[in-house]
Amino acid sequence: MEVVVRGRAIALMGAAGLLVAGAATGGWYDAGDYLKFTHTTAYGDIVLYAAERALGGASPSTLDSEAHFGTKWLSQMWDQRTKTSLYAMADLNPGQLVTALPYAFYPEDTWRDDMELGATELALAAQALHKNATPYLTDAANFAKGYIASDGGDTFNLYDTSALAHADLTKALAAAGNPSVAVTKAQLVADLKHQVQTGATRAATDIFHAGGVYGDFDVDSHTFGLLATQALYKQASGDASFDGFATQQRNWLFGANAWGASFMVGEGTSYPKCMQHQISNIAHSSAVGADQ
Repeated sequence: MEVVVRGRAIALMGAAGLLVAGAATGGWYDAGDYLKFTHTTAYGDIVLYAAERALGGASPSTLDSEAHFGTKWLSQMWDQRTKTSLYAMADLNPGQLVTALPYAFYPEDTWRDDMELGATELALAAQALHKNATPYLTDAANFAKGYIASDGGDTFNLYDTSALAHADLTKALAAAGNPSVAVTKAQLVADLKHQVQTGATRAATDIFHAGGVYGDFDVDSHTFGLLATQALYKQASGDASFDGFATQQRNWLFGANAWGASFMVGEGTSYPKCMQHQISNIAHSSAVGADQ
């Protein structure tokens, strides 16, 4: 996060709790309160990169530039001169997780999914560079096993990144010849299906086919997460049985809901015109693409 002291932005807390002094310009504001957090920025950034990778040649150039915009800010949040791996610094016996200060901003209670995702992406990077990916694959599988054993039933969102971690881990394991590790592809795919089924079961009893929980904070984000998880599950398994559910979730997000409104600014004819964004409201400009 950052504060402004006499017009100069000072980073108070960087990634992994490292104090970082100096300019913290750039990056994205967390919301209308204009704070910046490494936790939310890192999540947004990896989703952008994952989308770019999934789209391949169909990816718009703006997606890549936006992802690098977030990376540039994140790179300022730790002292790279130390050449210290943040992954290697992880506390694997944490007490209360601190993703932001104060804790109440983003009170997360799972960490194995984040470590699985980190290890998996490092493994994929090592493979692309023709380096030894085995240690990272082993770590990722162990974290995945621990997550699945304690799966609380959440779906892909800021607080639970296991869907992307599982899907990418199946690819990394396949690239390595499916070595014997703590989890199998079948177990990873089964957990992806479990997450999609959680939303599909809710949708089956809701008049508007909502897979998210209305009373949950960020239900729109969770619903987008269900869409992403369905796509990841279908790619990993070849099972298209949840295609109808995915269509229902897109419909709900873009107007087939109790409010008859799109929950993404700029999509459709009826969408939020007064966001929780003071600058946008004062300037009479809309934050196109924002998830309300």
